[in-house]
Amino acid sequence: MGTSHQTAKVYFNKLSLIQFAFIGGIVILIGGFCVYLNLLSATGDTHKYSSSGFMFLVPISVIIAIVQTNYTFKTKLGSVRNETNLKAKMIGYKELVVVRSAVLSGPCFMVMAALARTNNIDYLLYVVFLVGILIIKRPTIKLAVAELGLNQEQTAKLKDPNSLLT
Repeated sequence: MGTSHQTAKVYFNKLSLIQFAFIGGIVILIGGFCVYLNLLSATGDTHKYSSSGFMFLVPISVIIAIVQTNYTFKTKLGSVRNETNLKAKMIGYKELVVVRSAVLSGPCFMVMAALARTNNIDYLLYVVFLVGILIIKRPTIKLAVAELGLNQEQTAKLKDPNSLLT
């Protein structure tokens, strides 16, 4: 998804599609896993284990993912902001958004492990929380302008849906 010969509208549509692919993947994966666990419990094949380990591991993994995402995003954002070319800024921003989405969706696998071992659906609250963060941080022109610190000329280029990102 390079930005050559691409309008701002197409760029943000593609970036939003990537973001929602992460969200959809999380929802489908966790939803399917819950259905599987529900089928297992209907047949009586489940084994309930102590949730004491997961009671600490799941929230810690969520906190680590949020802290790591914020630190990495802010650190790398500094170098992206220093770019003078709008195209280079947008390529760097796309990479940051994809990394942020990937890191925030990682703890959902810990939730799956917790669900498999404990059958405690309370862990799904962490998934809802992470998906909420991804929805709030979805890439928009307004958010990109604020995070990248674009000048007026670059902002006008982004707000014009037919302008090419060069």
